[in-house]
Amino acid sequence: MDLDRKPAIKERRKRRNPISKFVFVDSLVCWILFVVTLVYIGIAMPQRPTIFDPKGLYSTARTYWDTDMISNAFVSMNVTLALSLIGLALNAIRMKRTSDRINYSLLFMALLSLTGILIVYFNF
Repeated sequence: MDLDRKPAIKERRKRRNPISKFVFVDSLVCWILFVVTLVYIGIAMPQRPTIFDPKGLYSTARTYWDTDMISNAFVSMNVTLALSLIGLALNAIRMKRTSDRINYSLLFMALLSLTGILIVYFNF
């Protein structure tokens, strides 16, 4: 018989909190928007001649950035930044126990989108 044994702490959380569900979904949406932003930037980049037409005889390659796609990427990065900041704020409100953690994915998305916004703002 073990008398020094501490009683087990009863877990009162039965299911996930709606705030933690929102933070998880928000993180997924931010990653999807990040991929969409990468697609926009990939389309906006200047085209290079291919190996089949290196001198551009049959088709001319675009040598400039597509500003419409860059503006779409800029909007996408702004939405990503807003969603990640909202998610980080809700995550900070949610952190009441020692088992709660910061969502590093949202922090990474906020830093990445802020960097992208600054690059687009100062270069285009």
